[in-house]
Amino acid sequence: MEPFHEQSRDRDARYLFIRRSDGLDFLAHYHDAYELFVVVSGRQKVGIANQEVLLQAGQAILTSPWTIHYYSACRPTRGFMLIFSPDLVGGRISLPQAIWRFAPDGPDFKRVCDLVGRLQDEMDKQKPYAELAACGLLNQLLLALVRPENGPASLQSLPPGSGRPGLMQAILDYLARHLHEPVSRSELARHFKVCPAHISRTFHAATGLSLSDYLARLRVDRALDQLRSSQESITDIAYNCGFASIRSFNRQFQRITGQAPRDLRRQQEVSP
Repeated sequence: MEPFHEQSRDRDARYLFIRRSDGLDFLAHYHDAYELFVVVSGRQKVGIANQEVLLQAGQAILTSPWTIHYYSACRPTRGFMLIFSPDLVGGRISLPQAIWRFAPDGPDFKRVCDLVGRLQDEMDKQKPYAELAACGLLNQLLLALVRPENGPASLQSLPPGSGRPGLMQAILDYLARHLHEPVSRSELARHFKVCPAHISRTFHAATGLSLSDYLARLRVDRALDQLRSSQESITDIAYNCGFASIRSFNRQFQRITGQAPRDLRRQQEVSP
């Protein structure tokens, strides 16, 4: 699984993506689009603006372009994630980076859920003029957040995004490009001309993880993709993904996924 900022470079300027979620678990990433997560039931942890927040049913969070954010699953959760380009909301309109809190059974949140469901339906069925309908529903959804019909929603403003990539975005990009190589805190400090202690502090604040743990999870995610999509040997995949030994790969894979690589490969072989 490539970090989303790696996938975003070839997107259409009027990009819109929506998916249902039963609890997201996604490493720190950034992109040039807005990202909205709506919690229908259960809870979802989100890291944003150097803090981690726990969202409950009836809450929604909007992340601005270029803001580093991550998700930690708290299953069971039901929700929706939307990623959309600023061009879909006029480009010059600045939406607030914030958390909205509605009564889960109240009319305003029911309207939010109805609009999200209809938007998902349009994107899934791709009927004639689906893009036009989806854009209209997206704008209605955003209005339902920023201008609810039954009085103001509880709003927690978050620090605004930077509007452009910064040091941490550059570090995440570097790690994704050099994943197959040995990467250390000292090497990053030299490359970006900052002190190693600053790397440690800012990295953990932005991602919720240490550099070593983030790298291990990123490499395991890459290995998962290769195990599922290729016939390469487990040993080759381990080295391709930057692990120094097959023993280290097996240990980290088991720790992060809860199963051994060979068990996942066997499951792939017997599945239809």
